[in-house]
Amino acid sequence: MQRGQFILKQSFLIFFTLALVGSVFSIGWGQPKSPPFPLLSPPKAPFWRVKPKVYQKILENRSIVVSVKTQPLKGGLHQLYMQGAGIVSAPLKYCFAQARQFENLKKVSSYIVSARFHSKSQRLYLHTKAYGFHAQMLMQIYVAPSAFIHWKVVAGSFTGLRGVFVFKSVGAEKTELSLTAIYPYKTLKMPHFFVEFGLEVILQKVAWKMRRFIEERYKQSLRK
Repeated sequence: MQRGQFILKQSFLIFFTLALVGSVFSIGWGQPKSPPFPLLSPPKAPFWRVKPKVYQKILENRSIVVSVKTQPLKGGLHQLYMQGAGIVSAPLKYCFAQARQFENLKKVSSYIVSARFHSKSQRLYLHTKAYGFHAQMLMQIYVAPSAFIHWKVVAGSFTGLRGVFVFKSVGAEKTELSLTAIYPYKTLKMPHFFVEFGLEVILQKVAWKMRRFIEERYKQSLRK
């Protein structure tokens, strides 16, 4: 594989992941009464729950598990189907409050050039940069009851990418944070194996950074 191709593929995965991360920190208070786009429902039986050993690793070993698969659609289209989950050592209320502070995006990742949120329209503009490549996305946000955060990229890079983050209390000081997301496409111009494996690795790394960021801020709040 030539160096230019490798960098482009790495950049694609980074930008794709940052689109997911951006949605977590983009919650405002001008929430519309009805969903502005079709919502993606999280699976009733995600892979980490139907496999007891996997969920045990999440609870006991603080593992972050991620699955990225390609699926065929009608009309020659395909889609990426992404799932992931992990435990954050902080109460649900605190984690959800941190998720509203989208201005902290730059503190989580150095790949974020700018992030601007419009509370009235509930839209986030996200500009990322990696290896000399830029990606710009406009994301629509919708917060549903029971600590569900829905989002969709409505313009720019990766238009059509949508997903949902679910916050679930698993103890007084622990929160399960899970992700489900889909991205329909005609061609990604890269091997499916590379996309699935590479995206899984990067999603895990970014998830680790996110968790560390929230947990460190929570510890600091306890010391005040």
